[in-house]
Amino acid sequence: MTLPAPKVTVGMAVYRGEAYIAEAIKSVLAETFQDWELLLVNDASPDNSVEVIRSFTDPRIRLLENETNQGLVAVRNRIMVEAHGTYLAWLDQDDLTMPNR
Repeated sequence: MTLPAPKVTVGMAVYRGEAYIAEAIKSVLAETFQDWELLLVNDASPDNSVEVIRSFTDPRIRLLENETNQGLVAVRNRIMVEAHGTYLAWLDQDDLTMPNR
């Protein structure tokens, strides 16, 4: 099923984020504004970040994976290319968004 294009893409680079990423994702899910997609790019993280991400079933969450570690700039560039939203908001894997952002 293809979802309509969201107003906002929340872009998140992922590398060694296992300890924090669930809370970051939960904070996006709890936002009052709901017309978004969360686009996560796993940058060949050696921990269990991907398993944590896949534990969320919201269809607005998209996970892309790099086969090799490319660094933050390359990941953010990929997010900009792959984003479906009209606007782009960045959220680091160890940060939280406020509900009314």
